[in-house]
Amino acid sequence: MRLPKVNVFSAILPWEYWNTWLIYLPLWPFWLYYSWKNRSVYFFQKTNPGISFGGMAMQSKREIYDLLPPETFPLSRYLNVEEKENFDFSTLPEFPFVVKPNEGLKGLGVKFINSNAELEAYFKKNDLNVIIQEKISLPLELGIFYARFPSCEKGFITGITQKKYMQVQGDGVLTVRELAMKNERIRRQLRFLEKSDPDLLNLIPLMDETISLLSIGSHTRGAEFIDVTTRYQEAIFPYIDDIATKIPGFYYGRFDILCEIEGSPLRIKQAKIIELNGAMSEPIHMYDPKNSLLYAWKEIHRHWKIMSQIAFQNRQVPYRKHRFWNGLKRIFQNLRLEKDLKNKMG
Repeated sequence: MRLPKVNVFSAILPWEYWNTWLIYLPLWPFWLYYSWKNRSVYFFQKTNPGISFGGMAMQSKREIYDLLPPETFPLSRYLNVEEKENFDFSTLPEFPFVVKPNEGLKGLGVKFINSNAELEAYFKKNDLNVIIQEKISLPLELGIFYARFPSCEKGFITGITQKKYMQVQGDGVLTVRELAMKNERIRRQLRFLEKSDPDLLNLIPLMDETISLLSIGSHTRGAEFIDVTTRYQEAIFPYIDDIATKIPGFYYGRFDILCEIEGSPLRIKQAKIIELNGAMSEPIHMYDPKNSLLYAWKEIHRHWKIMSQIAFQNRQVPYRKHRFWNGLKRIFQNLRLEKDLKNKMG
C-alpha cells in the first residue's frame, strides 16, 4: 500500500517536529555569550567534569553505567564490534531484552529483541558497539531533568516529562494502518512502521482493543511528551537527588527512568534508570504539545544559563579537556552517527 504524502503545511507548522537546528539557531547568541563568560566554547565540559566531554557528544552509555550505583539500572552487557562476530548466543539474558548502540542518541537503534534471529539481523545492520540490557516492565517512563550547583549539597529538578508510547484503539473494523492514519502523530511514523513491522499494520484489532505500536519513549519515534513536573516532583526528587549526588563529577543532565509511583502522597515504589544524559540533554518537557515555540526558547535558554553557572563554579576543577579541533571532530562524529543510525536502523 502506498503511503500518502504529509501535507507541507501540516509538516511545517507543529514546531515540535522541526529540525533541531532550526529550533536552536535563534538562540546561538546566548551560547556565544556563555562561551565568552566561561572563556571556552566548550564550557559544558566543566559542567560535568566527571564525564567525557561533559556528555555533549559521542557519549558512551557504558561509561555512564559505570558511574551509577549497580542496583539503579537494568542488568547490562557491553559488546564491542569484535565480540559480536563470535558471539555465544547461549549467554544471552531471557527474551525479550533490549539492544542499543553504546554511543547513540534520540532512541535511534534501540530495539526489543525476541529471538536469536532478530539479534543476528540487528548485528548485520550495524557495526557499532552495543549494550544488551534486560527489559524492565514498569508502567511509567519519565524524563527527569536535574541540576545541582557545586556550592550546594542538594540539587533541583527543572522538569519531569511523561513519555506516552504510540498506540491505537480498535473498532473491530479498521486495520491498524487505517486507525493510525487518523492520528497525526502516529501517521508521521508510518514509513518507519512499514519497515519495522508491516504485518502489525494489517491487523484488525477487536473493539476497544489497545495495540501498542512502539514501546520506545523517543520523540523521534512518535512518543508524546507530557509535562508532569507539578504532579511528580515531590515524589521523585528524593530518589533522583540521592543518586545524582553520588555520581562523581555530575551536576547537570536528564535521567530517563522506568518506574511505578503510587500512594497518597505519591511515592516511588520501584524504579530503574534506563539512561543518563549529560550536557547534550534537552529539557524535553518543552515538547508537550500545549507549549509554544516561545516557551521552548525560554526553557532552552534557562537551562543553558544553569549549565553556564555550574561551569563557572567548576572553573578550578580538573576535567578531561578537549581542544577546539578535537571537540569539533567529536561533534561532527555525533552528527554522522545520527545520520548513519537513521539510515541503517530506520
